[in-house]
Amino acid sequence: MYFNVIFRITSLLFINAITLISEAHLGQAVNNASTYGLGLMVGFFLSGYLYENMDTSFMFIISSLIVMAGGVIFQAIRGAERSARDMRLRIWGDMLESTCGF
Repeated sequence: MYFNVIFRITSLLFINAITLISEAHLGQAVNNASTYGLGLMVGFFLSGYLYENMDTSFMFIISSLIVMAGGVIFQAIRGAERSARDMRLRIWGDMLESTCGF
């Protein structure tokens, strides 16, 4: 998510730096068309090619595995953040206990 935001902002700033002020909107429109439109077009062609050359049940299995991998990655990141937060709370709790006697 953050990479998409950073990419978007830096590409707009780069386009504004290399184009004239009067042509900045045209440059941003071309950038949007090439990044978002081209990505959709490649995705449509790839999914059409896979649909023609593979069985639909196999494509469903691939799609399910991709979603499952995303869920596993999400849970791993969430678990790491949660354990880091718990560690910080334990450290602060130990500090309060040792200094204040709580």
